[in-house]
Amino acid sequence: MVLKEDTFTEIVTFEYIMWRKSYIGGEIRVLLDVTEDTGKNGKGKILDILSAQRPYLYDDYTDLHGGVDSFCKRTTLEEIKSMLVGREGTFEHDEKTIPPTHCFKLKEQFPLDIKPKGSPFGP
Repeated sequence: MVLKEDTFTEIVTFEYIMWRKSYIGGEIRVLLDVTEDTGKNGKGKILDILSAQRPYLYDDYTDLHGGVDSFCKRTTLEEIKSMLVGREGTFEHDEKTIPPTHCFKLKEQFPLDIKPKGSPFGP
């Protein structure tokens, strides 16, 4: 068991390449149990969420014309903890994006269904 404290700019809860991506954005400081580490990339399990600055839930859809519909909603530290503590995944650092991203992707994924009132996707 190797414990590591890390800060992520996004934690991906669901990704269907080119069509849909659900994630938590902001600056999320977590305590990880790292099982595989290659510097800024690796695998591990989230043991605790220590803090979250400017946390938002995002649910992005790509429409048939290539445009992206993005729904977002403010969230709390408690809500993030209930969704993520105890979950395994991979983390990676990408310097190619502007600004650089430090991302954690969950192994067992689930979509965030953010559907505002009046949305064509909503009830």
